[in-house]
Amino acid sequence: MEPTQESVTDPILNVLTNVITSFEGGSIGMTFLVGGNWITGVVISPRAWFEDLAMFIDLSSSDKNLGEAMRLVGKEAYPSSSEIDAPESIGGVDPTTRRFIHLRDSKMFSTSGDLPIPNEGGLLRLRMNSIDGWILGNLGRRENMPPPLK
Repeated sequence: MEPTQESVTDPILNVLTNVITSFEGGSIGMTFLVGGNWITGVVISPRAWFEDLAMFIDLSSSDKNLGEAMRLVGKEAYPSSSEIDAPESIGGVDPTTRRFIHLRDSKMFSTSGDLPIPNEGGLLRLRMNSIDGWILGNLGRRENMPPPLK
C-alpha cells in the first residue's frame, strides 16, 4: 500500500527529535508551521511530557489520583530503558515510528502576528503528520536558539 501524504512524516525531524529526547532531560527549542500558524516551544521526551502533565493535574485538581494515573500512562506507553528490561514490562511505543512531538512552554503565533496564544505557554502533543515545516529554535526567545552560522 502506497503511503498517503497524511501518513508521511519528515524523516529528518523524526530522527532529530528521537536523538534529542532519547537522553534523560534532553530538550531543544523548536518552532513548527501547522496549518498556517507557528507553534513554538521546547521539545521534550514523551515521558517528561506525561510527568509535566501529571504535575499540572496535581496542582490544579483536588483528586491527586488523576496525576498519578497520568504518570502510570506515561510509564506504560514510554518506559525508560531500565523499565523495558524489566520482566513485567509490556513494552512501549516504538520511537522510530513516533507519531507525536511533545512540547513544553508551547505558544502559538497566528498569521496576523498577534501575541502568542496561550501567553504563558503550555503542554502540547502535536501530531507529526500535521507539521508543514519546522525551525530549530524558538520564535521570540533567545534561549534554546542554535548558534549563528558563519
